[in-house]
Amino acid sequence: MQKLVSLFRIAIRSIKLGFAQRQPQAWELELEKFRVDQAGRTRAALQLLAKLSDAARRRFSEPVLLRLLAAGWREGRRLPPEELAALQAVAAHPFPTVVTDGLSEFGGLTLYPHSGLGRFAWIGEVDKDLTEHQSQLERLLERSLHPIGFSNIFDDDGLVIYSDDAGRLFADGEMGSENPGDSRIDYLAASFDRALEIMLRYSAKSDEWPGVPASGMWCYNKVSADAAHSIS
Repeated sequence: MQKLVSLFRIAIRSIKLGFAQRQPQAWELELEKFRVDQAGRTRAALQLLAKLSDAARRRFSEPVLLRLLAAGWREGRRLPPEELAALQAVAAHPFPTVVTDGLSEFGGLTLYPHSGLGRFAWIGEVDKDLTEHQSQLERLLERSLHPIGFSNIFDDDGLVIYSDDAGRLFADGEMGSENPGDSRIDYLAASFDRALEIMLRYSAKSDEWPGVPASGMWCYNKVSADAAHSIS
């Protein structure tokens, strides 16, 4: 996506300089529309930022608060009860209170990180096809998991975000379709708040995700499953 953005900028600059005479392609127009929309949301978020309480400022860093506000989050935000009930209705397990609280506050938001256009995190219902390995992951960690969102911030194809009963968040990793030993799940953070900080401030990638030391994530597989229990 970043490459496309760079190409788009070069194309627009060429047109302005008279080196190219053509109509922008549809994806270029959509990209520019998105950029303008996000810029407007960020300006509005800056105005809202000044009105936040000290408690909110202690919860999140200022860059993350701006991203949350631009996405539609507000202090005291709560999903309507019927929307929360709809999320529970399609879940494999009853939500513990910590998951209910997190989904109520952040459910329905599409969040964009500092890493640029094309990256996002969605908090809310996850397509069933994307959670077909959930029971396998639960056996790996020996705990119930609750899909609470989806993100392509760390991986181009996207990863399902799970919470356990204690509110710790994980991301599903590469899944082996034949050998359960290929199962992988990555510990993301100890809470919704911390996970949002990591995702929305994420600005680096590596070929061996999560091989970026600053990402703060651990990787587990069947061979090293015992290590996962150290967070119990």
